[in-house]
Amino acid sequence: MPLSDSWLKSTPRKECDKPYEKTDRDGLSVRVSAKGKIVFQMRFRVAGKMQRCDIGTYPLISLKTAREECLRYRAALEKGDDPRIVKAVERMERQNAGTVAELFEQWYQADMEDRSAQAPRLWSSISKHLLPTLGRLPAQQVTLHHWLGVIEPLAKKTPAMSARLLRLTKQMMRWAVKAQPAGIKPAERLHQCRPQH
Repeated sequence: MPLSDSWLKSTPRKECDKPYEKTDRDGLSVRVSAKGKIVFQMRFRVAGKMQRCDIGTYPLISLKTAREECLRYRAALEKGDDPRIVKAVERMERQNAGTVAELFEQWYQADMEDRSAQAPRLWSSISKHLLPTLGRLPAQQVTLHHWLGVIEPLAKKTPAMSARLLRLTKQMMRWAVKAQPAGIKPAERLHQCRPQH
């Protein structure tokens, strides 16, 4: 029988005599340690040999997410990529991802600093309103929700500042996509947004 949420909820932290496994579908399974720790794994073959790739630990990773990740790794396997290598590369990219502050600094130095007399004033706005909240976040993981969570509240108090920050963020995103195509994705629909006030 495939895995179920009810079975997973009843299993964690239940000690047993020895580790065991329970299979799901599409190569997904869980390994339960003697202390009851549940780890989702994907089983697959490389050069005829059975291999495993850890997906994550329940309940930090849900069954639905584990199944989605398993299918994603299966697609990578179909293209000839070892899921373990795909996972290691993704982890390395996350660890090496630049922050929002670093991305703004790179954009400012490359595209703004020497091209606009207003550059220092614009940088001051970014430093004051965007970087305290978003600056330390990995640029790759910042979503539209994050950006608007900072920009939209400003629209009620200072609509002009909110509009300026939105414009500058769009400019930075366009620059980042061109300058670092593998390192940054534009926030979804950010180019269509207008602060609400």
